[in-house]
Amino acid sequence: MPPQHGAWAMLALPFVLGTWAAGWSWWCGVLLVAWFSGYLLSYFALLAIKTRRTRRYRSPLSLYGGTLLVTGAICTLHAPWLLLAAAGFAVFFAVNAWFARMHNDRHWFNGVVSATAASLMVLVAFGFASDARSVEELRALDWQVPTDLFDLCWLYLVGSVLFVKTMIREAGNRQLLWWSIGFHALALLVVFRISTWLLIPFGCYLARAALLPRVRLRPAHVGAVELVNMVMLVGFSVAVVM
Repeated sequence: MPPQHGAWAMLALPFVLGTWAAGWSWWCGVLLVAWFSGYLLSYFALLAIKTRRTRRYRSPLSLYGGTLLVTGAICTLHAPWLLLAAAGFAVFFAVNAWFARMHNDRHWFNGVVSATAASLMVLVAFGFASDARSVEELRALDWQVPTDLFDLCWLYLVGSVLFVKTMIREAGNRQLLWWSIGFHALALLVVFRISTWLLIPFGCYLARAALLPRVRLRPAHVGAVELVNMVMLVGFSVAVVM
């Protein structure tokens, strides 16, 4: 299993928000397995690209690739428009693959690309959970709430990527620190448009982005902080947006 524990939160958050906004069904469970399998497959595929040792990762590639093939086929039979979504995710994977090929997969921009791809799952999960089976049925849905949720998810995940970089791999990088603080400050303007109540969690995110880099925390503690922040975002999203 991948040692990137923070990735599980990045995967779970948009899926939870999207399905919560539309309502859960057993079909969503199949999509969840496909979504996690897609991450696991991409993780080991990127490792194979980076190290150029495909044989070394043949077992996990076969396991997770097969799981994605089966669950993805089931979901696509239920909602054929998922093929378009898969094509979109493939573009983001191509960017990740380029960074891996260049041995620069830890670059902050690559993290932003991954956060953007994950955030799009809010819209995909909402459309799927709404039982839309065609593009026409997708267009007929009310996208105001899921669009707001996408904005919140994207702002949080990108901010989290920048914050974690300033705490661990890019600790001491003053330029990135100011980029992180500036991004979180701009996020306040965006969430204010949705609801003034959202200034509370995003105000806390700005404070942690500005203050915590001055404190030495272990990676596990940084992860715990982000877990609390993610739960806070879900709580405010459910209470204010949905």
